[in-house]
Parts: sequence; structure tokens; C-alpha cells
Amino acid sequence: VWLCVSVVTFVVFYVYWSVVGALPVLYDIRYKPIYSLIVMIGSLVVNFIIMALLEGVRRKTHKKVHRQKALLEQQTIEIEQVNEQLKEKNIELESLLQQNNDFMGMVVHDLKNPLAGIEGMAKILEEPSLSEEERSEFVTLIRNASTQTLELIKNLLEYNKLEQKTIVARPLLCDIAAITKTVVHSYSIASKNKGIKLVLKSPASLFVNIDPALTLQVLDNLVSNALKFSISGRCVAVSVSVKKQQNVAPLCPDSNDSICCIEVQDEGPGLTEEDKNKLFGKFTRLSAQPTGGEHSTGLGLSIVKTLVTLMNGHIWCESEYGQGATFIVELPLTSLCID
Repeated sequence: VWLCVSVVTFVVFYVYWSVVGALPVLYDIRYKPIYSLIVMIGSLVVNFIIMALLEGVRRKTHKKVHRQKALLEQQTIEIEQVNEQLKEKNIELESLLQQNNDFMGMVVHDLKNPLAGIEGMAKILEEPSLSEEERSEFVTLIRNASTQTLELIKNLLEYNKLEQKTIVARPLLCDIAAITKTVVHSYSIASKNKGIKLVLKSPASLFVNIDPALTLQVLDNLVSNALKFSISGRCVAVSVSVKKQQNVAPLCPDSNDSICCIEVQDEGPGLTEEDKNKLFGKFTRLSAQPTGGEHSTGLGLSIVKTLVTLMNGHIWCESEYGQGATFIVELPLTSLCID
């Protein structure tokens, strides 16, 4: 555009100079060509200066518009990302609401039955015609119902702590072999009452850096479940050992190249493929049922999974339907001492 303006200016000046034959200023006629050249060059320079100024303004405006466009595109992308996140959050909230509804329904149902049973049996105990044997039987039933209710409440409280993330693993140098022996010994009477052989294979001592309270709770849940789903005449085996990790240097003391392996093996009904898929889920009920009338809250293995994860460990189950199940817990070691 400005090149055309400059050419038009040159042509107008040339025509004026040719037709009129004089410049609109006083000058020496002898220097007319020089004056004409100076005027043309000056006109072109002025045009180019104006062109440069306006072009600079145009470019700045173009850059500003380009930046605003890029900013709008970036904001549009961010808004779309936020919308996607909001959709995901809404889906999560809907899932949580459904879980809470299921949770409340299960809690009410699981608490209602034993409490109603306790109330009914307490009323029966008020009957003066009951024999001592009958009274003893109802007392046992009340105690069992109370234990069932207490177990559910304890699991619910533990679940709430885990959901609120108020439980933190605090590793200490302790004897995991002694912890395992304590748990096994605490279930010796229960195993005898069900006619189940409870055996332990462990070194005399194994000092490792773990959280003793969380480890005790994990073992208690696993051994309790193994006895709960085993029938009389079967065996539950608990073992503690140290294994070398894959693709690491040879095992040596005071190193972290090894893991503590705890296995709880039962000879119960085993797990179906469907059971395996939902094994560590919250509020899940498996196809297998407790063999001695015990109660299952559907929270135990979910809590175990969370506790093992808090200790940077791993847990899984190896099982074939009809051939029992083996729960394996692997915990990392930072130092160890074996006897």
C-alpha cells in the first residue's frame, strides 16, 4: 500500500513538474533537476517514515491480538480440563455417596440382628422356669452376639481412622517372630475348640524395622480369617521367613535387599475367580461362609490391605477353589538380625 502511495506521489510530482514546468518554491533555474530530485526523495522518505510508523503500530496490534488469542485458547483448554476434573469429582462423589448409603445399610443390618438377638435372649432369661443349663446356653449366645457386635464396631472404628488418614506407620526395631508367636498363641484355644490344628514355622527371633502394632493387627486378621473359614480336622499354618528380592545383590545383614515374608495358609474352601477380584474391597462378602457360625463384616481384608500398604508392603492371595488359600505378606527390611 505504501509503495503504491510513494509511486503515486512520484508520478504526481513528475506530472506537475512536466506540465507546470516550475516548482512551487523559489529556486535557481539552473538547479531545477537537483531541486526536483531532492523534493522527490524527500517525499518518498516522508512516505516511508509514515509507512514505518504505521507498520510498527500494526505489528504491535497484531502481536497483542495474537497473544490475546493464544491466552484465550489456553484459558479454553484450562476450562475444559477443569470441567473434566469436575466431572470426575462428581462421579467420585456419587460413588462415595453410594458407598456411604451401602455402608449405612450394612451397619444398620449387621448391628440390628445381634442387638435384637441379645434383647430377645435377655427377655427369655427373665423367665423363672428356665433351668440352669438353658440359662447357661442363652448366656453363651448373648456373649457370642456381643462379641460379634463388638467386632463390627472395632472394624468400623478402624475403617474410619484409615479413611481419615489418622493412622501413620511408625517403624521400630522389634522381633516379628515374637509378634507372630503371640498372635498364634492367642488363637490356640479357639483353634482347639474348632478342632483345627494351628502350627507355626518361624525362626527363634527375627528383628526388623516394622510397625509392631500394625503388624500385630494384620496377623490377627489373617489368622482369625483362616480359622473362621476352616472346618474341623483341617490345619492352619503360619510361617515367617526372610527372602531375597529379585534382581538385587546377595543378602547381607544391615541391608535393604531382603524382605520379610509372612504366610498364612488354610485348608478351607478356597476362592473363586469372582472372590479373587473383590477380595480386598470394602464391604465385600465372599461366597465362602464362616464354618462355625462366626460373623464377617466385609472390612477385615480391606483394613489389612491398607495397613500393609502403609508399611510399604505387599499382600496377595494364592488360591484354587476347593483347595484352600494362602495369604502372603511381604514387608521391606532396613536391617535384620536372625537367630
